[in-house]
Amino acid sequence: MLQLSLLGAITLTGSETAPAFLSQTKRVALLAYLAAAQPFGSHTRDKVATLFWPEVDQSGARDALRKALHAIREALGKDVIVNVGDENFELNRSLVWTDVQALHVAGEAGQYLRVLELYKGALMPGFFADAPGFEQWLEDERESIRQTALGYAMKFLDQLEAESNLTIATQWVRKIVRLVHFEERIIRKLMNFLVRVGARADALKIYDDFAKKLLAELGTAPDTETQALAASIRGK
Repeated sequence: MLQLSLLGAITLTGSETAPAFLSQTKRVALLAYLAAAQPFGSHTRDKVATLFWPEVDQSGARDALRKALHAIREALGKDVIVNVGDENFELNRSLVWTDVQALHVAGEAGQYLRVLELYKGALMPGFFADAPGFEQWLEDERESIRQTALGYAMKFLDQLEAESNLTIATQWVRKIVRLVHFEERIIRKLMNFLVRVGARADALKIYDDFAKKLLAELGTAPDTETQALAASIRGK
């Protein structure tokens, strides 16, 4: 089975042709889109053609799509992408495992630790395909997956705390923090948790790192509620 990983880095294993295929940017983008686009399932030819080749007319875009799909099948196997009727096609998930789908399946099954293991970083970081429609989709999906992983991570923390697995929970807080961008409500929740388990220094480190990040990236400071929480922790 082919294994396509898109989180944290792009890797493709299970085929001798994978290294050469990964050098073909637009075909990689098309394969990744079929693997990660929500909802999982089939896609119409016109929609995908327009997304990837908006600079040409519909006939030209469909021809470019046909050639790209043929090239993917030639490189990775003729059954990797299958037709669904006359106008739709989809990734054959019985032949291609993807970390994005595995993350969603694990989260829906309540396997929150597995979600954190699978989320190794942003979706296709630093990837560009010279296809504005795809790149906009990628930017939106990158944020959506991060938020999904963060939501499941917080459920995992709640579960560990409810089970009184505080040592393990404290260890995982440090991993959960990397999923947070600017969600101050979650920063406060993590700080409060660490205070409850007696890890005030860790709580303050989370605050200080977050404050530095806000200043560097947005030129602002944490809101008054977050500042007040940090001040109260320092005063204890």
